[in-house]
Amino acid sequence: MAECIIKKKYQDLVDQSHLNRVIDIMFLEMEIQPIPNLSILITDNKEIRSLNKQYRNVDQPTDVLSFDNAYTDLDTGQRYLGDIAISFPYALMQAKNEGHSITQELELLIVHGCLHLLGFDHDTIETKQMMWEKQQKILDRLKNPIIV
Repeated sequence: MAECIIKKKYQDLVDQSHLNRVIDIMFLEMEIQPIPNLSILITDNKEIRSLNKQYRNVDQPTDVLSFDNAYTDLDTGQRYLGDIAISFPYALMQAKNEGHSITQELELLIVHGCLHLLGFDHDTIETKQMMWEKQQKILDRLKNPIIV
């Protein structure tokens, strides 16, 4: 289950229940049960730029950031995976540039962010290929036409 924090100006543009559906399908495809908890922040370029500078020392906005914060609650046994931050304006710009909907772009960014939280990366040719294959399988299951 994802805790979604959506900046007020984007609340009418983002369907929170759909974001949770994407998370559910992603973890089903990855055969991870029970579905771990995580948080998703939908924000603006200013905030994501600040996060990017603070945690990656990159002073510019980006589409998605993932923050691994994995732990298991000893009382409940519930697993918490981490946090994902997405810039809505950046995602919207990418969607327009690529010719698909903002919903499809948000699906891609959530899947991408979750894969990072699960330990996938794209820092070498081999790891990128593995991550992109996983991404594509999940997007296909979501019936998202984006080709990564």
